[in-house]
Amino acid sequence: MVNGINGKIQAKSPSAQPYTLTASEKMYVRRIYPELTEADIPDKVELISGGKGQDTTLPSVYSEPANDEDFFTIRFMIENKPYWIAASKVLHLNGEDGQLNSSVSYWHDFPLSLDDNLSPQEKKRNTVCYPRTVSLISLENDGLIAIEDENTKWVQVTALDEQTLPIHGWVNIKDNAQAHIKRRSPWHWPGFETIEEKASVGELSDKIGKNKVAKLDLADYTPAMRALHQILTGTLIYSTQRKKDLPPPTFTDRDLKEGLRRSWTAELIGHLLVKYESEWYADEALSKWNEIDDLFEEEKHQQKAIIEAGLDELGITEPYLRDFALDVVDEAHEHVKSNWQLEKAQRIKPSLWWKQVAQAQAQNQTTSTEQSDANTPKLSNLSVDGKAWFIHPVAMMDYFNIIENKKTETWDSVTNARITL
Repeated sequence: MVNGINGKIQAKSPSAQPYTLTASEKMYVRRIYPELTEADIPDKVELISGGKGQDTTLPSVYSEPANDEDFFTIRFMIENKPYWIAASKVLHLNGEDGQLNSSVSYWHDFPLSLDDNLSPQEKKRNTVCYPRTVSLISLENDGLIAIEDENTKWVQVTALDEQTLPIHGWVNIKDNAQAHIKRRSPWHWPGFETIEEKASVGELSDKIGKNKVAKLDLADYTPAMRALHQILTGTLIYSTQRKKDLPPPTFTDRDLKEGLRRSWTAELIGHLLVKYESEWYADEALSKWNEIDDLFEEEKHQQKAIIEAGLDELGITEPYLRDFALDVVDEAHEHVKSNWQLEKAQRIKPSLWWKQVAQAQAQNQTTSTEQSDANTPKLSNLSVDGKAWFIHPVAMMDYFNIIENKKTETWDSVTNARITL
């Protein structure tokens, strides 16, 4: 739709009227809209509104109208000339063809490009330093995909720069357009890491307890703890230490919770595949769970030492006051021990089904093997030692969440890619 001078529109007539433009009137339209070529403007247009009973012609290409009655509004379609507008302006169309609700800003040329003329500071600021795996389907549903042409798509992503600050921008997912951006199917498993945790229940509980109060050295971390620590060093918690070239600190429960609140950190944690002995496996004596019993006594002594140091700092020397404070620790300790014994007897022991099922499977497989031929595939049984790979169920289901009739790959892996805004 082409408006008159200063964007004013006269009152609309009951219906649009046909109108034939002259050569000079086409020149006038092109002067207002220089992006149009002569071929873009048709001879016949619709007259939407105008002055003096709609019998006024367009002003001369060299002159302006004398007053509001001397201009009008015409409408015509520009064939095969693409323009780009923000997706938010067409949400009401739900992906179908239709009309805009109002005038909107637009781009004559596709607004995104790979800019190689960035300054070193801009390149550093717009470089992704932590890997991300993003779903094309999710991005499409959120309106975060821009289509340049039939073979070129851009997606808007959020990732972390060198200082672990979030950066937002667009990446080109066309093959080989950006070297570090790869289209992957779910079977490539990008971003997943396998870990074999060999620490016992008692050892792991002991180290986790010490780590909660930041009393465990990084060198004493188990494989699973080291993997978590490596992920958490990519959160804002550690930016100060990294800037000052200080060693990264141990992580506490608070640090882990903060990391889980960040989508990119939670995504990496969800992609950890950990091989460990199942909690549903143990011997009849519950030997591995009994290892925790000794930890209660050690924890009690640690708590008493902290209380005694606090009493010394406050100058409390009276024996009856000090004994009272330490007796409270003993009572609380006995209460925790009592609850732990009930936990083992009433919840843990009744849930130990793994060993029984694994033995039954092994026996059934032996019988089946004797009765089947060599071409029959063998079933995979539960491990007899209770060890298995534990996979985050939500992360796995989301990873393979493929919508039918979608031709695009399900995931893109974004690693060390420069984002051009």
